[in-house]
Amino acid sequence: MKKRERFLKISIYIFLILVITSCGTSNPVNDFFGIKMHPLDEQSFEIVGYSVKDGISYKNSIMMEPKLSAWAEVSINDVKIIIENKTDKEIPLNYNVDDYVIVTDEKEYRLEKGDRIKYTSRRKIKPNSKLELSLGLPTNLMQSLTASNNYTDTDRMFNSVVRDYNKAGTKLDIAKENIKYILIKFGHSATIVLKAVPEKRSLSSSLN
Repeated sequence: MKKRERFLKISIYIFLILVITSCGTSNPVNDFFGIKMHPLDEQSFEIVGYSVKDGISYKNSIMMEPKLSAWAEVSINDVKIIIENKTDKEIPLNYNVDDYVIVTDEKEYRLEKGDRIKYTSRRKIKPNSKLELSLGLPTNLMQSLTASNNYTDTDRMFNSVVRDYNKAGTKLDIAKENIKYILIKFGHSATIVLKAVPEKRSLSSSLN
């Protein structure tokens, strides 16, 4: 009888651990948040706060489209982005013209979209769907190559080899707090501006 009770207690304990873990990782990409807007309207977009209870709160203008939004997380290895399309329109994807840019007060860092075939296989973001991307961080070599009109597939292949050889070169040499905003441009069809999210607060801390 004691063995059975002990087994039940252990089973319940393991179950509770799994439940708590799954709840805690429900939204891991929360460094930056943004909505569709013209980049020139960026100053009118202000994130007020983020709490577990109320979620994200922000100020925007009537010129913006909150139904097309994105979250991003910047790490030393890559930038993870989740784009959510709650509009009634499809967002086409185009490897050649889509752009993902980290903007600071000093300069812009264009992120690497990775494999062309894998990126274009998605083709579009359908209404009421999400797109998850893992983008490569820029290197000095990447910046110099992409700035040239002569950037070819051979250059891209060479850059990939260099990145694999020297992993340190893929790291973003700027602090998160120095990022002014992240820009996502789907050709001429849509642009999303993401800004830093304040540290999220729990229900208990928000009441204090």
